[in-house]
Amino acid sequence: MHLVPAQNPSDWDSAAEGYAELIAPITGNFTDQLLSAVNLSPGEKFLDVAAGTGTTAISAAKLGATVTAVDFSEAMVELIRKNALAAGVEVTASVMDGQNLNLQDNSFDAAISAFGLMFFPNLTRGFKELYRVLKAGGRAVVLADAPQSDDPFAQVSGQALLKVIPSLSEGNDEVSAGARLAQPGAMEEYFTNAGFKNVQIQTITSEMKIRDPEQFWLKLGPALPPLKPLFNSFDNETMAEVAKAFDEVLSDTKVDGVAIVNLGALLGKGTK
Repeated sequence: MHLVPAQNPSDWDSAAEGYAELIAPITGNFTDQLLSAVNLSPGEKFLDVAAGTGTTAISAAKLGATVTAVDFSEAMVELIRKNALAAGVEVTASVMDGQNLNLQDNSFDAAISAFGLMFFPNLTRGFKELYRVLKAGGRAVVLADAPQSDDPFAQVSGQALLKVIPSLSEGNDEVSAGARLAQPGAMEEYFTNAGFKNVQIQTITSEMKIRDPEQFWLKLGPALPPLKPLFNSFDNETMAEVAKAFDEVLSDTKVDGVAIVNLGALLGKGTK
């Protein structure tokens, strides 16, 4: 099976520090909505799959949950351990493939995967593994990229790219690995086929504040493996032009020099 960079642990290992600096603060803004959706209570056993730098896992631990966090990237798991220690909470962090969890059946009250499961080569296995490790009545929440029509950040990014490279709009109907759950009805179908009941899907947003859009864009590729194939196709001059265009597209959103744009996400939840 051919794996794209978003599906290779070595690419996430290489990106881990940049991801922690640039991306984790953005995706972490969804943490309160995630924990509210999964209805987490103190004392419950909580699992975070593809946990990244551990933002949600650490917040769950602060709420009094017993937390396990797994990721297939060793560098990310090291960051989870480091961040949990700095936060003064206990999180059991392990290197693990979310498609083949080395965890017992029926052992967690709640489980989430935020912007992680959506990249799995085998989405069916990812959802079925969440279902398997949950107790009867356990809750799962999956957060994934929203369709571009519901994601203002994706829209302005696309505008910047097309200003510099108009040919990107031509004839590519292939769905990227990370966009599969954003297809109409897809997330609900995966939840239902895995056995979940009471499935609900909604679009949510979180505000992004970007202090220097040009620098943000230039750091984005190295920090986010899913963008690696596209960004590696640009020479330095093209990349600089797109970064400038990104700043220009966001110019009307700036408040005191800080660009403000919403990031859209698709939140799905279900019960075992």
